[in-house]
Amino acid sequence: MSEGVNKNRWNGVVGTIWLLAVLSVVAGAALIASYGTYETPSSGLYGGSSETRYNIAVWASGISQAVFMIIVATAFSILKSIYQNTCGSAFLIANEPDKASSAATSSFNERAVSAADGKGIIVRYINETSPLHGTVSAGNILLKINGAEVVGVRQAASCLVDGENNVAFIDSSGEHLERSFMSSRGASLSIRSA
Repeated sequence: MSEGVNKNRWNGVVGTIWLLAVLSVVAGAALIASYGTYETPSSGLYGGSSETRYNIAVWASGISQAVFMIIVATAFSILKSIYQNTCGSAFLIANEPDKASSAATSSFNERAVSAADGKGIIVRYINETSPLHGTVSAGNILLKINGAEVVGVRQAASCLVDGENNVAFIDSSGEHLERSFMSSRGASLSIRSA
């Protein structure tokens, strides 16, 4: 990855906000426990007594501060997740080779195309963060991932499972190959197809 892209840069901030949210819940509970009720004197037939009542303002402030901080922490967690998910895409776009070098890396042997018989997708570019990096190269034709025929990059990514995955492809010499690679469900393939 490049120096400018750090997927974990907001982990400390979000962790601190969640800690503040937990402290807010504890403080709200302590506020309610300490000041949530009050005694009012009342007179009756048998002498003076007192009646315990709920202090609505204290209950409202204790509950609202806790709920507010939980909502803020959840919002920051969602934003962090969006940031982490877009880091890979931004890195992929920023580091995609220009058209001239892309044409050079995607030049492949006509035997590979004829061996594919119109099936699969041609890998035009593969990012170093791709789970397929080192297994598949630019110019290869992806045929299957975990036994499912590949018709597009997103569809191929949806076939990934946690742990070991299998890919069937045709290399630039036209040879049908099968290899294993490690990935996780929902991971991005970080490739571009022709």
